[in-house]
Amino acid sequence: MKHAKKLLAILLAMLVLGSIAAVPAAANDVPAGTPVITQQPSPLEFTIVAGETFTLSVQAYIPNGDPVAFQWMRGSSVLVNHTQATYTRTTDARATSGVLQYHVRVYNANDSHLPWSQRRVVASETVRIRVEERPPTLWQRFVQLIQNIFRPIWNLLRVPLIIALIALTIGLAALNLLFPSRTELRFGLWW
Repeated sequence: MKHAKKLLAILLAMLVLGSIAAVPAAANDVPAGTPVITQQPSPLEFTIVAGETFTLSVQAYIPNGDPVAFQWMRGSSVLVNHTQATYTRTTDARATSGVLQYHVRVYNANDSHLPWSQRRVVASETVRIRVEERPPTLWQRFVQLIQNIFRPIWNLLRVPLIIALIALTIGLAALNLLFPSRTELRFGLWW
């Protein structure tokens, strides 16, 4: 019984010391007033069709109670005036397929007057959004078909049609000059 109590005390001490040792040393190295992100934007990868809207959000706090500020980024570019915990955007409907990358810088709002290099900043994980081209509608397919049929014809007839219209205009102008008293031919119009 005596040995069981000692063994239990040793196990309890190991458990307590082990949990204390499990605290990462880096957590103690973080400067006071540095934000902590409690919820990363999710999902970190998804696909949308061009013209659709997406929303990204993050949650963060500062342990000492200082106010939190946000700055959304697309790649390495600052998205001006997007300084809330949530970012919503509608992709360009004419966009071609590609990948958009977003993340947010979370920082202590009391550091806003400082350059970025001196602020207490934590960056979120990067979100990758694959944008796919919008499939054409039935009407767009019909228009493309008509264009594909008539474009070669138009390309062949364009110059002769323009020459014919110029000749017709010159001919009507000549008729107006030759027969100015005839009202049906005046200015090339038939009344």
